[in-house]
Amino acid sequence: MHALVLIVPTSAREWLSRRGRLALADLLAYRRAGRAGRRSSISGSRRAGPSRSPRGGRKLSLDMETALRRLAMGFALSVAAACATPGADCHSSGACADDYVALPARLPGGTPGEPRSDAEIDALVAGLGEISPTREPLAPAELAREIEAALALEPLRRALREEIAVDVTGASEQRVVFHDPYVGTFEGILLLPDGPGPFPAVLALHGHRDRAETYRDLHHGRDYPAHGIALFMLTLRAMNLDADEQRAWHALLAHGLHLMGARIYEAERALAYLRARPEIDPNRIGLIGHSGGSSLGNLLVRIEPGLAAYVSDHTVDYRSKHSRHCEIVPGLVPLSTLIADFTTAPLPVLRVPYGYGRRRRFGRDKKEIARILDFFVERLSAR
Repeated sequence: MHALVLIVPTSAREWLSRRGRLALADLLAYRRAGRAGRRSSISGSRRAGPSRSPRGGRKLSLDMETALRRLAMGFALSVAAACATPGADCHSSGACADDYVALPARLPGGTPGEPRSDAEIDALVAGLGEISPTREPLAPAELAREIEAALALEPLRRALREEIAVDVTGASEQRVVFHDPYVGTFEGILLLPDGPGPFPAVLALHGHRDRAETYRDLHHGRDYPAHGIALFMLTLRAMNLDADEQRAWHALLAHGLHLMGARIYEAERALAYLRARPEIDPNRIGLIGHSGGSSLGNLLVRIEPGLAAYVSDHTVDYRSKHSRHCEIVPGLVPLSTLIADFTTAPLPVLRVPYGYGRRRRFGRDKKEIARILDFFVERLSAR
């Protein structure tokens, strides 16, 4: 039997869609299951794994046919996305990072403190392992102030007071593009229920290597409008755990800012936009995150008043031993235990399994999403 080998060039990996990667994972998992079944079979039992044709060739089972079909569809969608007009999308990961690199020079009133050298940043990160998170409780307002200070949000908060241009296309599924003079152009997808509203809404924050379309497709985003809830999914840029995310993180930290703070700013822009939409009830807005989006959401619920409910699948200590990315925020390390203690959060919080909605075996995804939707329906009912 010949091994299956797929060679994907580096340039292709940058635009390979999440759907294609998942289909590839389905295919490889199927092959592993087939091999495991053959190893564990006993004499006289029917062999597990793909059946064989009379000539000894491999006959594709329905599962493998499905996996191959998904893989082909994923590649086709990726090619279409790569050839489409860029619009608000960065045409490369580097272009996404460029906006963040330019942010310190664009901010009104400048940035806090003196610039840090590369050596100073290296020493700062190296010392994070020696910091012990505090366990002394803080009042909610005091913890919010500490988080805002650690993220150096004041310059961004000044920028938040300015109005920006927003373009909207579509009807029940709308593409919303923000044109911000400081962080550049970013976008999201808004799914609306049928009818005039006003509807409750949820802001969704995806994880690393994902985007709004990924969240919509893999976390059952279209189920929200069916339950009378609007869902707004941001695409967070330079969020690929790659050299460009590190470049953006480094450039901001060198000027006393943080990539996580820039993401907070974009999420707050999205929330302000939702509250201004006539179809949305501004008093019934919730938040949900996945992976790095939960690391962001865990902070947002502490500092953003007015959110009604939150769902999280991940917590971090805001330091990393392996790479430098947006979840490394030195000033948050002492506060990480308090941030992760949702019993002190100022709103109802539902903890869910990591990657909720992506596990389709035995209907697990539907059970996880049903639990989340029930939570939001209850918590976002008329207040």
